[in-house]
Amino acid sequence: MKKSIRITVSVLIILLLAGFIFYPKLKPFIATTVKPSGARQNNGPVRQQQQRLNVSGFLISPANMSELINSTGTLQPDEEVDLSFETSGKIVKINFTEGTKVKKGNLLAKMNDLPLQAQLEKLQVQLNMAEAKEFRQRSLLTKDAISQESYDQMVTDVRSIKADINLVKARILETELRAPFDGIIGLRYISEGSYATAATKIAKLVKISPLKLEFSIPEKYTSGIKIGYPITFKIVGANQDYQASVYAIDPKIDINTRTIVLRALYPNRNEGECSMNCVKLQ
Repeated sequence: MKKSIRITVSVLIILLLAGFIFYPKLKPFIATTVKPSGARQNNGPVRQQQQRLNVSGFLISPANMSELINSTGTLQPDEEVDLSFETSGKIVKINFTEGTKVKKGNLLAKMNDLPLQAQLEKLQVQLNMAEAKEFRQRSLLTKDAISQESYDQMVTDVRSIKADINLVKARILETELRAPFDGIIGLRYISEGSYATAATKIAKLVKISPLKLEFSIPEKYTSGIKIGYPITFKIVGANQDYQASVYAIDPKIDINTRTIVLRALYPNRNEGECSMNCVKLQ
């Protein structure tokens, strides 16, 4: 029995030695012919078998941020005035067409000034006579033919007549209605031949280049608003953006709404581009 045990041990040792010797050579054959039941059939690289993920991102860069303030404002003309005469009288001439542009100094209407013109002519004659008399008196004064008092009285008369002439000329100017600034004149409310007084409204003159924008903002934003602050506004019914800049800030805060009123200036070089409707400010 001991002999059979020795033979069995010897066979096992021989098989182990043979396995260690021949196993590296038989390993590729075993790997290709015998595979585990759960192994993948794809022989490609593992990285190609992994699922690809689509990734989106944003490039972040530093920038200055500001808070957007929304408000509703109103466009106003730069200048607006109701035209009227400084005196009373009959209108003899109207020189403007309704809805047209006029220049500063243009004669728009004229009152009857014939009595004043006659008075001015009379004073001119008196002045000529007084100046001629003053010239003669001066010659006599150099010869001691008259007193200094007499000559001084003549000089006073000349100055008085000149003052009266200037007064009549001023009254004549009051019979003329001239445009105080460039603008567009509106509808007229009186006709030639009508009698007008200082309270009679002749027409309205409006200057819309530039335009003023008046709007309000909460008082908490006042510290960040300065003269020249840029704003963007839109006109109701239009999609175009317009640019303006703040030129005036009301120093008083409305105690009821806790807001402050600002005014911005829009050049409006193409008159009529902006109509005076409510605007949305940003």
